[in-house]
Amino acid sequence: MTSIGNKPTKYTIHFSSLPEGEKEALIKAVQTLKGGAVDIDLKFTTRFVVCPRVDNPKYRHAKYLGIPVLRPSWVTDSAINNDWVSIDQYQLDVFEGIRIGVIGFRKEDYDEIVSYWCLTLERTVREPPGGCCQ
Repeated sequence: MTSIGNKPTKYTIHFSSLPEGEKEALIKAVQTLKGGAVDIDLKFTTRFVVCPRVDNPKYRHAKYLGIPVLRPSWVTDSAINNDWVSIDQYQLDVFEGIRIGVIGFRKEDYDEIVSYWCLTLERTVREPPGGCCQ
């Protein structure tokens, strides 16, 4: 069996890299929404991929095929709204969910790199446990 719920629709979704309990809850949410269906495998009928981070092959494959890759909160918020919400604010950022290590730099250079990433990604960059090497 390669799909759950209705035949492929406008909202046929494939889930990737989610903990089993979360995945099951999201599948149930999709089935409550009009036009929702789930593809067990990523295939030509898949309209959206839902995953929490970009570091997996399904993300890369979906991007190659032009399939939007969205955060799990898109399904949750749609279920709360009792209708599908716009995907605009739910698309994964290019580095979402991955860790980037910066090593081998002097403290001043390290601080400049971290400052750049904070401005670029508009997120807080955490220093590794034990601080940075000098």
